Amino acid sequence: MRRKKGKLYMEKEYKKKFCIYKIVDKNTNNVIYIGQTTNTLHRRLIQHHSGDYTYPDRQISKYDFDDLDILPIVDCSTQDEADKLEKLYTEMYEKDYDLLNVKKANDPSPEIKEKISNTLKKTLNS
Repeated sequence: MRRKKGKLYMEKEYKKKFCIYKIVDKNTNNVIYIGQTTNTLHRRLIQHHSGDYTYPDRQISKYDFDDLDILPIVDCSTQDEADKLEKLYTEMYEKDYDLLNVKKANDPSPEIKEKISNTLKKTLNS
């Protein structure tokens, strides 16, 4: 048994619920982002809109909050399942929409990322 916020619960009984969601621009009805969360959808949209840590968050925060809808696509019960479904839905939607979470032209390629990583490792190890 574990304690969470003053309540006892059986660990086997407590299951985190994952939700795959899409963020839609209400003005154009375009899907702009696919993601996953264990938060409420409203809370997740607020996090996106107020965040500036990632490329998608910075772009989402440029939209007027009232112009965005966050809609559930599917619920799942494990992180692994959520990761696979998020990837699947991203691939499906990117065929028709310019999603913010899909690699942009100015993002570094995997080769460049590897070179940066190797350089940082050498620097940190010296």
